[in-house]
Amino acid sequence: MNDLEIRVQEEVQRLITSDPKQIILIAARAIEQSQQETQKAIREVTEQKDQAIAALMPKVDAYEQTMGIDKLTDMKIVAKTLNFKGMGRNNLFDYLRMKGVLDRWNKPYQRFVDSGYFKLVKESFRINGCDELYFKTVATQKGLEYIGKLLKGDDYVPVAR
Repeated sequence: MNDLEIRVQEEVQRLITSDPKQIILIAARAIEQSQQETQKAIREVTEQKDQAIAALMPKVDAYEQTMGIDKLTDMKIVAKTLNFKGMGRNNLFDYLRMKGVLDRWNKPYQRFVDSGYFKLVKESFRINGCDELYFKTVATQKGLEYIGKLLKGDDYVPVAR
């Protein structure tokens, strides 16, 4: 033991024998100081977290603007957006049929609609002076991400931009 440790032990021993209330006061001050230091550390961490969130918010806003959840995307645009080698609209439809996502009419199976990956939208066209209706498969943002994961999982290569 060094001299400082010996002196501290002697002082503690003296306080215990002479005035036990003093030890309680010292312990209470030590606890209070520890709590203050903990609160200060929590404030600093909270401030750093808030700064990180503030720095990321412009990126989050930009992402939501361009790739918003409510945005529905035509499958041709999905293929172009994902930009995997050799994966245009027709090949994408073939791939999704092979993976059991779409039926033979390129309509998503119900579980993929329920999962929020795809929607069917009503479209019309004019033939012989009559308006005809059909349903078109479109992907949600969640669906676009899902298709990208499927393709990457099957080792398709995105084209460098």
